[in-house]
Formats: sequence, C-alpha cells, structure tokens
Amino acid sequence: MASLGVRVRNTRRFYVVNPTNVSYEFSWIPQGNNNPCFRCATPKGLMLAGKRCEMIFEFTPQQLELQEMFWYFKIPHFQVSQLFVFVGTTTEPRVALDRASVNFNTLMIGTKTSQSISLINQELIPFNFVLDKTRTILI
Repeated sequence: MASLGVRVRNTRRFYVVNPTNVSYEFSWIPQGNNNPCFRCATPKGLMLAGKRCEMIFEFTPQQLELQEMFWYFKIPHFQVSQLFVFVGTTTEPRVALDRASVNFNTLMIGTKTSQSISLINQELIPFNFVLDKTRTILI
C-alpha cells in the first residue's frame, strides 16, 4: 500500500471468492507485533457459497518509513490458515513554495510591507494545509 504523505488514510479493497457450494466464516488474525498504521475493517464475516466477499484494509502512516504487518486469513470450517504480509510505503508529496526566501528590503521601524508567496502542488490530488503561527520561525 502506498501513501502520499503521513496521517493520510489509504484504503485497499479486494475480493476473496468462495468457489465452494458451502458458506463459511472467515477471520483475519493479526500476527506478531501490532502495527497501529494498519487496520482491518473486515476482521471477520460470512462468505456465502459461490459468492465473493470484499476485504478492506487501511494504512494510515505516522512517519516516512517502510511499515509492515502480518495477518492470518483463517477459514476454520476447512482448517485453512494462510499468512499474508501487508506492506506500506510513504512518500512526501511534491508541494513547495515558489521561492526560498522573501526580501523585505530596508524598512523604517513601525512601517508595514507585504509580499506574497505561492504554494505549488505538483501532485495530481489536492492537499489541505494549515499555517500554524505558533510554530513559525522568524530569523
């Protein structure tokens, strides 16, 4: 699963087909260390005979590093247990300011001036952003 930025929920949906003429229950069981970046939205359910069932996993990274988590897909009726590994990668979005610095030139004390800068998004999807005045660094 790939994420463009951190704290972004990414959903992966896929289908599992029941080719038998018997309906059965299934479950996804986390294996090993629990990774809070991954969540199974369909941890258990009933697969109807001859039908398909949608499985949903979510990946919400909190940092820019490779993440993984193992899950067992179990079908107790047939004593089936298959290990799956879910891997998530995160990349920084290509968003930047149109200039590296702003020069306000020489100013008299008490005067005001302003200049504009633009935030350029080079990705295909829009991003929300917030400027936090409490974290602004003035040099």
